[in-house]
Amino acid sequence: MAEKDEPSLELPSLRLRRRSRPAPSDPAPSDLAPSDPAPSDPTSSDPAPSDPTSSAPLSRRLELPASLGAALTGLLVGAAAVGLVRAGQSACEAMSGTSSCGGGPGLLVLVVIVVLLAGVGAGLLRVLGVPHPGSTSTLAVGLATVVTLLLWVDALFEVSGAVLAALTVLVAYVVAQAVTSASDG
Repeated sequence: MAEKDEPSLELPSLRLRRRSRPAPSDPAPSDLAPSDPAPSDPTSSDPAPSDPTSSAPLSRRLELPASLGAALTGLLVGAAAVGLVRAGQSACEAMSGTSSCGGGPGLLVLVVIVVLLAGVGAGLLRVLGVPHPGSTSTLAVGLATVVTLLLWVDALFEVSGAVLAALTVLVAYVVAQAVTSASDG
């Protein structure tokens, strides 16, 4: 056994939820005498929830079916995608006088938009209680980006193209949710 003066070699947990640790003033179980009864007061203030998500500080979640949560997220992320692409186009027009930023800055703007959409989508899926929010959102945004660039790129800056792109994102989120939930077994 290691002494208390030495640092712990245990790897840190990368979870957002905090584990409750016993207070340092609690005696170790070996320090209790055999005749000492263990406290068994059911009204004690020590919370011991059986559900680890119920004690999480970020426990504001809606209970929706996963496919409905994915569809709602897809609708919101699709609208955000259309808005961000329009904003990027306007920024390029203001800076260079054309609606295209070219290879370097244009690609950077596209990558930033895709990363933002994946992050926003993962956050929305997490709030809506959809399982595997990060992988679902990443798969959906990647799928929607590829399909949109392959099929709707010519009509993307028209109203019909914007609607098609937003609906593509919605369908991509539903498909991605089905794929990630099917991978659970």
